[in-house]
Amino acid sequence: MSVQYLYMKKSFFILFLLLALSGILFYWFSTPNRYLLESNAHLSSGKIAKAVRVLEKGVEVHPKNHKINFALAKSYFLLGEIELANKAILSKDTIPLLKDNKLLQDFLVDLAIANLNVGNKSLTRFFAQKYMVSQNKEEVSKRAAKNYVSIGRILPEYSLVLWEKAYNIAYELKDTELKEGIKALLLPEYFHIAESLSNEKKYIEALDILKKARTIGRNAELNFQEGIVYGKLDKIGLAQRHFEEAISLDPDNVNYKLTYANVLKDAAIASKNQNNKTEYLEKVKLLLSSIEDNPKKTTLLNKILYLNKKYKISDANLMLAMIGDYSYPSLAFKIKPVSDTVLEKYKIIFLEKDKKWVDVYEADINNSDLDQIIEVTSRNPVNDTAYINAKLYLNNEFVSEYTNKRN
Repeated sequence: MSVQYLYMKKSFFILFLLLALSGILFYWFSTPNRYLLESNAHLSSGKIAKAVRVLEKGVEVHPKNHKINFALAKSYFLLGEIELANKAILSKDTIPLLKDNKLLQDFLVDLAIANLNVGNKSLTRFFAQKYMVSQNKEEVSKRAAKNYVSIGRILPEYSLVLWEKAYNIAYELKDTELKEGIKALLLPEYFHIAESLSNEKKYIEALDILKKARTIGRNAELNFQEGIVYGKLDKIGLAQRHFEEAISLDPDNVNYKLTYANVLKDAAIASKNQNNKTEYLEKVKLLLSSIEDNPKKTTLLNKILYLNKKYKISDANLMLAMIGDYSYPSLAFKIKPVSDTVLEKYKIIFLEKDKKWVDVYEADINNSDLDQIIEVTSRNPVNDTAYINAKLYLNNEFVSEYTNKRN
């Protein structure tokens, strides 16, 4: 075989390879991949506008290609052109054709949030619902959890189910920060549902919801809600346990104390056991003594006085008495017995601003004192006349609190 023949054979082979390569390159660069590759290169270097121009040309050349259309929608989104992004993603059946694409699923959530921010409520719900249909229910990732949180905010009818899924993902990923964030959404939702069920007298269902809440975290509000439901079920012991726990976790919460006091007051009314009745009412007084004056407290105290049926306090008046250049707090009141209880003594604690102690006056009760105005003046003057306070005790039991405020 001659050298010339071998050379020609080799040349033809090289020519064939070049032609094949040229054909492949021609085919490659005349297909949608060219536009996708070129736009990705621009996006990687931050040239979003150039990527948009390349993809717009790609859509002209390949009008039925949903991948180019999807890439164009994302590029419009990156430019902040939400309306153009909406138009692009809604054309060419892009969503149905790519419904199993993870990137599309994430993009639907981004578009839903973006439309919510610009006030397009119909498309907000539309994209959120499309995500619900196309989501990968088996995916366990931080992005999936965040998607569930976002869609739950947009579609409140699915919020509980989606946020529970998000919490389970965060738990599985052992992502404490994400888990705590989702917990902050879930607990109020549980409480709202439990309250609605309780208002419908569906107490067992309400407790079931609160038990679910307890699996993700225990706090003062959870114990408070459980206390309310157990109170409505007349399970006073359980109600007390949860109210006490709530107050120990949030000792300055006036609403907790007033609600607890009302539950005990109702229990006292319903109880046929005098020892239990007395125990409940004494606890109510203790709770109320730690609360500043407000109308709810006053109303409750008046109800308790009626329930005690030992005595009635009337004509109470807390004032300032001027003696020389000094102001002395003075409390006038009338005691009327309404039972066989022996009234032995009374005590008054005078206080000024910031509950600063002024004086304590204590005296025996004589028969001549009953149903007559008793007036007691502090032996010490107050420094600030803008606020004075007096607490009245009979037989060492707290009875009532009086306040005089001046502007």
